Amino acid sequence: MEFRRFVESALADKDDEFLAIYNGSRLGIGGEEFLAKLADIYEASAHKRKRVEDVALRRVGKRLDAGQIVEVACRHLGVKPGQERRRLRDSWVRPVVARMLDRYGGLTQREIAAHFGVGTGKSVSVQLQRLSAALGTDRHLCKLVKGLEQELQEARKATKH
Repeated sequence: MEFRRFVESALADKDDEFLAIYNGSRLGIGGEEFLAKLADIYEASAHKRKRVEDVALRRVGKRLDAGQIVEVACRHLGVKPGQERRRLRDSWVRPVVARMLDRYGGLTQREIAAHFGVGTGKSVSVQLQRLSAALGTDRHLCKLVKGLEQELQEARKATKH
């Protein structure tokens, strides 16, 4: 019985000590010098990564107004502006409009999702992936998208930004 109390008392002390060390740093477990090195490495990598991402995410070129893009896209797709927000099974209207808003309007997937009234940019991402896959196999859809892109390219050239 005494041995059991001895073991349990030693474990309780060490668990508290371990939890204090474990919760002390989000980067790792170790001595102060080791944690300082980890913090330096983490900060250096974070600064490098931010610079690369900032350049990669920068949008260049002229942007068209989202309303103009929706109007042109809806005309090409044979629907009224505003109907692109409706969710319809097996419809290419939303994915095509999303692609044009991304490419010619410079909108992020979150901003496009807000336009469609959906929660996150994930659904827009799925629609864009579905459209990309279909463009390789559906000639009619490919021709429709190319015609729409040509008109939006001409509209972008005509704008003075």
